[in-house]
Amino acid sequence: MYKNLLITCLLVAAAASNYYLTPAFPPTAYQNQFYNVRFRVRGLDDPVFTFEGLPKSLSGNAAGVISGIPA
Repeated sequence: MYKNLLITCLLVAAAASNYYLTPAFPPTAYQNQFYNVRFRVRGLDDPVFTFEGLPKSLSGNAAGVISGIPA
């Protein structure tokens, strides 16, 4: 079970305080169970995401999706 996924969301915006990341924290991922979550930014169209510190069995993309099967 991965409880402490480090997620970095890079938003290119002038007033980042007006935007809200949803979900605010990633749901818990369980070992050997498919995991898929999509992050969105309320108030911003087409944000670009980067994810750092994910386990090797999970991947993230620029659209804000983290998926995989945690090993």
